Amino acid sequence: MKDLPDPPAELSVQTPVTPLSAGAVTALQNLIKKDAHLLDVASQQRLQRRLEKLTNATQLSFAGRALLQEQNRFLTTVNNEAKVRRTTKTEIIGKARGMSYEDLEKARRERAAKEAEKEARKAEKQTRAMSKTRVGEIGLRKDVQREHDEDGQNAGASTAQPNGDIQEGAVAPEPWRGPVAKMW
Repeated sequence: MKDLPDPPAELSVQTPVTPLSAGAVTALQNLIKKDAHLLDVASQQRLQRRLEKLTNATQLSFAGRALLQEQNRFLTTVNNEAKVRRTTKTEIIGKARGMSYEDLEKARRERAAKEAEKEARKAEKQTRAMSKTRVGEIGLRKDVQREHDEDGQNAGASTAQPNGDIQEGAVAPEPWRGPVAKMW
């Protein structure tokens, strides 16, 4: 038994790689032609006609795909240019008239100064409004505290402790209420 040779490994037929380009399809066609020479004459002619049809169809398909990809690239670049154009802010410098470069620069400077002044006024208004609301809140809290003191609620109020005990004479915290406009 030791003298017997090992059986030969099974021969595996290599499957050709799917072609991804027109040149690869043509190379595959040439391989098929070489293998087709082993067939009889009638079978060879039929096989050759069918292979030519397949090759032509495949080449047309790849060419169409390449054209579509090129068109998509072109449309993408055009779309990107349009996005930039749409997102840029239009700046009205002045009235429609013929202007020299110096006039354009002067109008741009004036426009920038006007915009800066407008932003400064807006920021000033916001700070004034914020300070008024803060002063109003502080004044409201003092008024509420005075009302509680006048009513005598601080004197005998009781508060509940977390453990359930009620402590006499302590001030019960109340949730803060927003200002209410009185209508009469």
